[in-house]
Amino acid sequence: MNKREWVLKALRGEKVDRVPVGFWHHYLENDVISAGMEHPELLQQNLQGARKFRDEFDPDFVKMMTDGLFYRPDDSYPLIEKASDIGRLQPLGEDHPYIEACVQQAKSVREIYGPDTVIFYNLPSPIHHLQKHLYGTSTFKKYPDYLAEDPEASLAGINALLADALILVRRVMSEGGMDGIYFGLHNDNVFTAEQYEKFIKPSEIAVLEEANRYSDVNIAHVCGYRGRVNDFEVYRDYPATVFNWALHSTDLTIKEGKQFFTNCRCVIGGFDQTPGSLIHAGSKADIMAYTYQLLEENGNEGFIIGADCTIPGDTPVENLLAVKTARDRFASGKPLPRKAVI
Repeated sequence: MNKREWVLKALRGEKVDRVPVGFWHHYLENDVISAGMEHPELLQQNLQGARKFRDEFDPDFVKMMTDGLFYRPDDSYPLIEKASDIGRLQPLGEDHPYIEACVQQAKSVREIYGPDTVIFYNLPSPIHHLQKHLYGTSTFKKYPDYLAEDPEASLAGINALLADALILVRRVMSEGGMDGIYFGLHNDNVFTAEQYEKFIKPSEIAVLEEANRYSDVNIAHVCGYRGRVNDFEVYRDYPATVFNWALHSTDLTIKEGKQFFTNCRCVIGGFDQTPGSLIHAGSKADIMAYTYQLLEENGNEGFIIGADCTIPGDTPVENLLAVKTARDRFASGKPLPRKAVI
C-alpha cells in the first residue's frame, strides 16, 4: 500500500496499521494573508514555506495553506455601509483573476508534493468571507443584526459568495489536483437557530455537496481558533465524512464526535494548537507520551493525529517529528521509553 492509499483508507474510516499524522501552519502573517493579488511576491513566499515544510516534516497528508489568497480581495466588494448594501455584492465569475490565481496556487502545491500525497484545499465558508471583509476580525460582531434588518439583501450577498465558492471547488479539484476541501466553519454562538438554518446553512451544505461530487473525503473544520465556542448542533448533519474541531475548548471528545456527526467516518485532532501548548512548547518526551495516550484511547480506525486548528508558525519541527516517531513506535509495538531521544 502506497502513501496515498494508506491515508485515504484512514480518512474513509478503515483500519490502518499506522495512524497518519498531519499538522499545518501559516507561511504569511495575518495582515497580508489575503494580499497576494496586489503583492505577487507573497504567493511565492507561501510556496517557499510549503516546500520547506515538506522537506523538514513531510506530513502524511496536507491541508493546503492558501496564504496570500485566503479571502476574496477587499476591492472586489461594493461599499457596504448598511445591510441593504450587501445585496449589491456580485459573484466574481469563472475567469476572474482571483479565481485563476487560486487554481494556479493549487497546481503549484500539487507540484511541490507530487501525486502520492493527499491534499485538501483550505476554503472558508461564504459567510466567513463576508464577515472578514465587513469587520477585518475573527468575530461576527453585528452581522446577525444585518440579517434581521434586511434578510433579502443579506441572503443575496451570501449567495454571491457561494457562487464563487462553487466555482473554486470545481476548479481546484478538477484542474488543481486537490483531493478534497478543508471547509472552515464557525458560528460563535451569535446566530439564532432560525437565522443559521435559513440564511447560512444552505450555502455551506451546497459547498460540501459540490465537493462530494469530486471526492468522498471532505473535511468539515468547526473552528475554535482563539477560544471560539460554537453550537455544534448546527453541523451535526453536514455532508462531510471527516471532522476536525477544537477538542481543547469543548467537551466533545473524539469518540463522541464520531457518534455525534451523522456522516462522520474519521476525526482529525488530538493536540491543542494554542501558543504555549504541548505541540508548540512541550518537551519531545511529553509529546511522545501524549501521542501514545491518543493512540491508546482512539485506536487506528477512523482517527488521524492532528491539532485543533493551525499551529503557531514557530512550532519546532522537532516537536512534529516527535509525534511521527511516537506513532511509529506505537505501531511496531515498542514501549514508550522513559526519556524519549529523538
